[in-house]
Amino acid sequence: MTHHRQELERARAVFMYHARALAIIEDKSRIGGEGCAAELGKQHYRRQFGLLFEHPQITDVNISHEQEEDPMLHVFTEEIRCEHPTSRAQHDLGRWMITVNLRSGDLNWEPLDYKPKMSEDNSSRHMVWRAPHVNAQGGACFGDSRAQFDEFFAQGRIANMTALAIRFLECVNPEDMSAVKTLERFPVLEKKEQ
Repeated sequence: MTHHRQELERARAVFMYHARALAIIEDKSRIGGEGCAAELGKQHYRRQFGLLFEHPQITDVNISHEQEEDPMLHVFTEEIRCEHPTSRAQHDLGRWMITVNLRSGDLNWEPLDYKPKMSEDNSSRHMVWRAPHVNAQGGACFGDSRAQFDEFFAQGRIANMTALAIRFLECVNPEDMSAVKTLERFPVLEKKEQ
């Protein structure tokens, strides 16, 4: 068994240990209490976490849950690339930690490798954004995608929500020049063949 696979197995065991914290995000009428409904809820979330482990861009996953805090799902990615809408150049956004609040569904994106450099004048809004549509605090300018994130969360489809959060980093709205300028602050990896 490879070291990476051993680490994934360790993380999977941690998930099973924290299955109780996961029940918080389901409505009590569907999962709370005893019996069949509770067991179905646990099975659902085990399947969701299994899907997280299968995602090709996810390198690690863990849950933090302190007594006074909401349970948080932390998903770690490999390097993310984003294509420039006009030049088609691939920009390296580095590795990320995406955090999902399992009680509220709130998301936060945290770069692990680097942030784009600020300009000398620090005058434009895009200068402090972490990624094309991720602000300095790690929140997002969702545009039309907010409803899809909310729908996945309401349905308990955490794996889909996380995959969408990764895809969110890989895209830039070509009509949002501030987002395009933010993307241009990341290193170019390669130029796509035309």
